[in-house]
Amino acid sequence: MVVAGNETTTKLLANAVYWGWRNQAELAKPMRDPARVAAWVEETLRYDASSQIIARTVAEDFTARGRTVPAGHRLLLLIGAANRDPAAFPRPDEFDLDRDTSALISFGAGRHYCLGANLARLEARVALTEFTRLVSGYEIDEARAQRVHSVNVRGFAHLPMQLTPREAR
Repeated sequence: MVVAGNETTTKLLANAVYWGWRNQAELAKPMRDPARVAAWVEETLRYDASSQIIARTVAEDFTARGRTVPAGHRLLLLIGAANRDPAAFPRPDEFDLDRDTSALISFGAGRHYCLGANLARLEARVALTEFTRLVSGYEIDEARAQRVHSVNVRGFAHLPMQLTPREAR
């Protein structure tokens, strides 16, 4: 849990900062009102989750949309695609902090729900709330940003930015 939570949570934070920067009208919401940080975290989890895929071994024959996966076979579940499903999320390709994210599956579901989900959400809320308290704005050097090259983890290995500190309150 420590390794998985460390890698995915740090990627979640960078993804949130990046997509906030790319969507300034949405970023303005938590920057003005830190109570909106939770929505920033949840929409980032939906829009660009750190873990994009999970694999499972099928315990018994499984049929969906007319296709059967036999017991014992491996099934690759595309979390990133499911979180962009227009049947679950209207306007799925828009980064929208006002959307209902209750159907997101970034941490799995049921007995396979991530043990560290609550900790990851808490860490992200604390870090981004502190970020909004200390920073009034920022610019990302997108040309120098480097993404992680991984089959499963999505995020940044390097995300250079210039911060503008808030005035002391």
